[in-house]
Amino acid sequence: MLPKRVYYYDFRHGDTAFFVMDTRRYRSPPPPQKPYPFPISIFTPLIEAVAEGRNPFAAYFGEPSAASAHNPIAEAVDETSRTMLGEAQLAALHSWIAEVNQTATWKFVISSVPLTAMWGGYDGHVDLWAGYMYERDTVLSLLSSIPNVVVLSGDRHEFAAIEFPRGKHIVREYSTSPLNQFYVPWAPTLSPKNARNITLVRQNIITTETGEELIEEVAEEVEEEVLVKYHPSGNHKWTTIEVDSTDSSAPTLKVELYVNGKLEWE
Repeated sequence: MLPKRVYYYDFRHGDTAFFVMDTRRYRSPPPPQKPYPFPISIFTPLIEAVAEGRNPFAAYFGEPSAASAHNPIAEAVDETSRTMLGEAQLAALHSWIAEVNQTATWKFVISSVPLTAMWGGYDGHVDLWAGYMYERDTVLSLLSSIPNVVVLSGDRHEFAAIEFPRGKHIVREYSTSPLNQFYVPWAPTLSPKNARNITLVRQNIITTETGEELIEEVAEEVEEEVLVKYHPSGNHKWTTIEVDSTDSSAPTLKVELYVNGKLEWE
């Protein structure tokens, strides 16, 4: 049972479990951003105002910006202490994973911002999970410890399907937006170059000539995430997801991307 007056929560529908994150209320302040060079810096106040939901017409008339304001808290902390979820919500996610591992076939985690680090752009590595890499590693390790985990996200006004093959089980992310808004046709912001390689240690069982079984540990460098599909264009995007857990040993997931009312990818 979650405490009252929190905005993260979980629920179930049949054999499917959901955990909805609150990625805004408990996050650490963003680190100071380096100013853009001239002439891009001319447009920085306007970009920040739109991103923060402030009046863009007042951007050049003294209205302060959260991103450019002096932030002693962000300057004083190191990456290991920065959080997106907060201690209580992260603990709730751990408890949920432990519970649904044995009681649900499909597990969906809903995040308002993408888990993938491939998105760049103006604020991609500040506002998204890419700006909280230490806690992101914790979350990814947790999600990949159980099967059939899917992350649903949005925010970027583009679509991407991502796979994270870093743990025992593959975690899949489908990030879809906007439902009814703009996209920027001349400036796609996702690139696989923004992803990183990680070192995984895998264990292999070797049988010797005498029949003895030994465990061999092998370290290998792999891509942390794999881009399955990227579709930036379209002002109206939505994704339909259909799950079938009739056969719990071989559950299926059907994903369809619609752009401007037409099926674009499945």
